[in-house]
Amino acid sequence: MGDMTSLTGFIANVGFPIAVAAYLLIRIESKLVGLTQAIAELRECICAFPVRGYGYAEPNRIKNAE
Repeated sequence: MGDMTSLTGFIANVGFPIAVAAYLLIRIESKLVGLTQAIAELRECICAFPVRGYGYAEPNRIKNAE
């Protein structure tokens, strides 16, 4: 009976933090995907923006973060 009590105590102490961490990682992952898309769109806008005196920015001169 002592082993069962220590096992349930271990699951209660370790299982809950693991579940919370997994939940938060899943939530953050979707936000990271959205931020990645926003950064890619911003890069395209910057490349299309005319640079004073130089015409348009060349996309291959700006390092691609992918």
